[in-house]
Amino acid sequence: MVCESDQFDGKKCMGNDRMVLDDFVKSNAASIFKHIDYMKVVDSRGRNEMLFTDLETERLVLKNIERSDADFIFAQFSDEEVTRYLFDEEPLTDMNGADEIIDFYLQPEPRLQHRWIIVRKSDGMKMGTCGFHCWNRKNASIEVGYDLNKNF
Repeated sequence: MVCESDQFDGKKCMGNDRMVLDDFVKSNAASIFKHIDYMKVVDSRGRNEMLFTDLETERLVLKNIERSDADFIFAQFSDEEVTRYLFDEEPLTDMNGADEIIDFYLQPEPRLQHRWIIVRKSDGMKMGTCGFHCWNRKNASIEVGYDLNKNF
């Protein structure tokens, strides 16, 4: 199946999973963050924190980034083709860069950004990442984006 995506300069993209994700983001961007489940936890100092949970579709899991994802984060964000479409990131050159990205998304919540790893359910393949930043709750606006490995 072929789809057009304005996220990729009008280039054609192939694959059902990419189309499902593209459709998911485009059709749900306005309301997705009103329906995300939160889990309240208490940190070591007794403060409440909010953690985003993993999200699931019929064929995909959007899983929270963990320290154990460092190899994937490095592979994903050291790829020049992937980072070409990210306005604020240069390709990573070492694992320290991957650790910095992970640290950024493991900051205590609430925060104005979050990122998930996109995992294909059928085989556990990590396909890319998606997330948001510039979340303005008062004005109900947010910037949503995703990046996919070139194989998808």
